[in-house]
Amino acid sequence: MFPKGDVWSTLMFLLLLTTGARTEKICSVHSNHEVNMGSSFQIYCIFKKECKRLIYQDEVPLNYSSLNSSVVIMSIENLTRTTTFTCKCQNDPEPCGTDIVPGYPPAVPQNLTCIQEGEFGHVKCTWKTGQETHIKTTSHLWVLGLPPVHYESVAVHEGTRSASFPVSGTKSRFSVWIHVKNSLGTVNSTVFNFTLYEIVKPRSPQIRTIYCSSTQCQLSTDNTQNIQLIEIRYRKKQGSWTTVSFENTNSTTSWAIGSLNPYSMYAFEVRWKLSPTKGLWSEWTQIKGMTDEEAFLPHKVSHTLLNNHSVALYWPRTVGADPVTEFLVEWFPVGQKQHLQWIRVDKHINTAHITGLQPAQCYEGAVVYLHSSWTKKAIFNRIATWQTAPQQSPASSIDVKSESVKVEWREIPPEKRGGCLQHYTIYLKDSTGKIQNYSVPHPQREFIINGLILGQKYRLWVSAWTTAGESPVANEHPFKPKRFKETLDEKPLALLISVGSAVSFTCLCLLCLCQFSSGEMKLQLYLSDSSINEEEPNMVEVEEFSQETLPEDKPISNEETLHLVDTQAESAPYQHKIISSYLKSFSNESSSSDATQASRSTDISVDYISTHKVISGEEEEEEEDSDGDEDHETFEFFPCHRSPFLEPLITDGGLLTLDSVKIDCSDFLDCV
Repeated sequence: MFPKGDVWSTLMFLLLLTTGARTEKICSVHSNHEVNMGSSFQIYCIFKKECKRLIYQDEVPLNYSSLNSSVVIMSIENLTRTTTFTCKCQNDPEPCGTDIVPGYPPAVPQNLTCIQEGEFGHVKCTWKTGQETHIKTTSHLWVLGLPPVHYESVAVHEGTRSASFPVSGTKSRFSVWIHVKNSLGTVNSTVFNFTLYEIVKPRSPQIRTIYCSSTQCQLSTDNTQNIQLIEIRYRKKQGSWTTVSFENTNSTTSWAIGSLNPYSMYAFEVRWKLSPTKGLWSEWTQIKGMTDEEAFLPHKVSHTLLNNHSVALYWPRTVGADPVTEFLVEWFPVGQKQHLQWIRVDKHINTAHITGLQPAQCYEGAVVYLHSSWTKKAIFNRIATWQTAPQQSPASSIDVKSESVKVEWREIPPEKRGGCLQHYTIYLKDSTGKIQNYSVPHPQREFIINGLILGQKYRLWVSAWTTAGESPVANEHPFKPKRFKETLDEKPLALLISVGSAVSFTCLCLLCLCQFSSGEMKLQLYLSDSSINEEEPNMVEVEEFSQETLPEDKPISNEETLHLVDTQAESAPYQHKIISSYLKSFSNESSSSDATQASRSTDISVDYISTHKVISGEEEEEEEDSDGDEDHETFEFFPCHRSPFLEPLITDGGLLTLDSVKIDCSDFLDCV
């Protein structure tokens, strides 16, 4: 007896074997799953046992030939549709088979184009794929790089695909191509080279508002920063388009289209471009607008205030063959036509009371004359039942030029105006406290002030007025006009002055550095006597003679070389302050030199350390002879010119080590 657990394991194993034996196919089919459209080919069925064989093409019996006892061959001609081929044994219900799909190799992609969607957007490329392949085909956009990278494409519509890739901050020139492949072939498109400057396409403008009178419509769009060219086209109903262009140099956000017909519906379309030579046009944005009825410049509407919330309107009657059928009176707060209200008035009446007005609110409207064949209207505006001074000043900005300033400002919010605005005042205050003011009629919102003084400090602010008073002072702008553009004659002079000043200042600094740093500079003295002990410092007794104390009748021998400091000092304006000095060196170990002792009656030799490079012929020869001797040092000295503003740096008398008076100007520019 098996343990209970072992019995169940054995039963499960036998069940799996039985199932596996029953599901094992008695044959297999070998052929390509995808073939060229209309091609002829062969299919092989391999059987694992002897049986009566049956071959089907879409469940239709098919003739075949036997290659041997196990292999059956079927010849297929001109396959043009997806077909299922099946092989089976007559007594075995389990068949084997395959689906074969005819298709086409990919065509070379055409019309590869790329655009950058906005100045900082991705680059999107589209192309035509050619004829349908009917089999699985993949397309990739390849972008040249190190290494090249590819991006999966998506279908845009039938026969067109697209792919996008991000743009780095530094790369602006690109090379792209399309790689297409399926089981029947592989192709590449031609390489498309471009720069972002050529393909950048701004986003479509967003039209915020459209306001129409009887003969013109004004369109306002969103921010136009960096946009230089705007194109607007318009038409009435299904008529032909009329196109107008605008150059946008001051970030204008609204444009007026005139010469329109009254009381007509127009379609407007707007697009824009970064510059006339840069990038592509944006897509068109469309909006519709209705012009007002034709206005009567002799028919005027008068009014009388009744109280803080109502007024009475009066208008003239008309005479003629075509009488008025009725009047329509409409009104709304200024700038808020969406809040329009209206009433009908009988043709025999030429007056109306309008109520529900708000104090400190400005209204406008019209009386519409309705005729049987035409419509006209008489406009009224600037109606307010009660007014106060504006509660705030308009927000302003300035653009400063060399001798002028351009002022622009925005409308005050309606709830802060205090009624109907009459005009604006621009105040200009100079550094002396003098104030000039300029009056600008409402609704104008820009003004240019000329005749400013270069370098003068100014303050500027803008206020608004109603009949009740002026808005408070706010939004002051301090500024100072500067010369932005120089003439051809002024540029070289300014450049010469600035360069000359810089050079003079630099030389003065270097002169001072040379003098003040002399205590740290190195004077490299290379002695010809090899007997000097390197471990002991070379003691030098230094004596300084000024030009005034130098005996004029005492000759100077070649051994007592004298070199005055700054040979050009005689012509300097500070000549009376210059002390031309030299250093006299008393060598403690010069007794071995007979030639030196001959020049003096003492045992101490005299050498003069020149403030310029030694010019004594004998010493130059000693320098050349000592080049190959490691124990001898070459005597070189490159000092800077003395500053006429400084006193001599070395005092009379005293013992100095050579190390303490080493001077080295190699770290500075030549002070010549």
